[in-house]
Amino acid sequence: MQKAGQLVEQAAQTNATNVFSHPTGALSSSIQSISTSPWEVQIGSDSPYARRRELGFSGMTDSLGRYFSNDPGKPFMKPALDDNRDQILSLVDDAVAAALARMSSGG
Repeated sequence: MQKAGQLVEQAAQTNATNVFSHPTGALSSSIQSISTSPWEVQIGSDSPYARRRELGFSGMTDSLGRYFSNDPGKPFMKPALDDNRDQILSLVDDAVAAALARMSSGG
């Protein structure tokens, strides 16, 4: 799962750099993968505006009272997962096959 997490993390970082007109690198560098168990990894960002950039903020008002009539999302996280789905599934298949082989050999 760590390899899959790193794959998606790198793809999301690249996407964040490529989808915005004038990227500063702050959003891209905030994207990280964290192994929460041997079977699970989470990819996310602690940037306060990451969710807005991914999903958009059109028709909403922020905590400062500013209204954003046209602030469409520019997805960077979901495409990172979608574009690498086959490779992620292959990594998981390989890991399961290796675990089963270890079990059948007694080690």
